[in-house]
Amino acid sequence: MNDLKTKISVIAVTLAVIFIFGATAVYASPNISPVSPPAPDGWTWDDDEPDLSLQQRRHVMRLVVGQYIYTQNGMPQTSDAAPFVSEGRTMVPLRLVAEAMGAEVDWNVRTNTITVTHSATVVTLVVNRPLPGSLGTPIIVGGRTFVPLRFVAENLGADVNWDGQAQSIEVIWSFEPPAGTFELIR
Repeated sequence: MNDLKTKISVIAVTLAVIFIFGATAVYASPNISPVSPPAPDGWTWDDDEPDLSLQQRRHVMRLVVGQYIYTQNGMPQTSDAAPFVSEGRTMVPLRLVAEAMGAEVDWNVRTNTITVTHSATVVTLVVNRPLPGSLGTPIIVGGRTFVPLRFVAENLGADVNWDGQAQSIEVIWSFEPPAGTFELIR
């Protein structure tokens, strides 16, 4: 008789578990929707953006003439030098933009030469010497090297958009991690 009570108890518990978990499954939709999953707090999905693989992601830096605050991928940052316009060119702190794009910046004080290295690209600039094609001249202001943004950004593979009304600059580039590395995606 105890054996029968044990079997009935096991069956009852099993049925209860099936009923409870089976009922829970009713709330889970078996249909997978093509709609994007909810974005984490503070993030948005932008369906108008190009479809980039995990190996290539879009980065955006926005600067405003005369302002020390800029954004990188939507996150506010502070620079110790603000962009300005000189002779029709938007001048930006070289190190700020180049390093944001993943480039290395080297300064040779003896020759006033700046070397920017990004992957296989090397850009060499000399302070107070005009750039090729009348694109402006790198200068030093307040101990910081300023360069015409478009020349440097485009030579490093970025697109530059200028909004004259807002006096803002948008630098857009894709980042491709080196082979064999992984990047933490927030």
